[in-house]
Amino acid sequence: MIGYYTAAERGFLLRGVVPVSVAEGMTIAAGGTQVLRPSGVEGIPSSGVTALGLALTARGAANGTIEVVSPDEAAGVRAVAYAADKDTAGFVTAALRPDGSIVLKNTGTTQAALSATVYAYFETG
Repeated sequence: MIGYYTAAERGFLLRGVVPVSVAEGMTIAAGGTQVLRPSGVEGIPSSGVTALGLALTARGAANGTIEVVSPDEAAGVRAVAYAADKDTAGFVTAALRPDGSIVLKNTGTTQAALSATVYAYFETG
């Protein structure tokens, strides 16, 4: 597992959920971004969640990478490096932005198709 998640405080709890699809067949243009808004979806609380355990599957016409952009936009974390014309999966811990969203960026040179499934979330405890 890879990811971007930091906390200045202690007391975060990891909660598993029945897998929840939050994106299916989403496309991200080459060099573009897409916003996921998973808060409040099927078992994911709408508040108090700080990060998600997220499985991403991507495919493009050429090799590329999907990154999770950090909430402060200081860095991107490689979530899945996809291969040309092959479904490629990765698992990442993704910190949520204050509005409950996650920004994904395609650093590849071609459009990528993407699906995202939540398996767990972190909440303050």
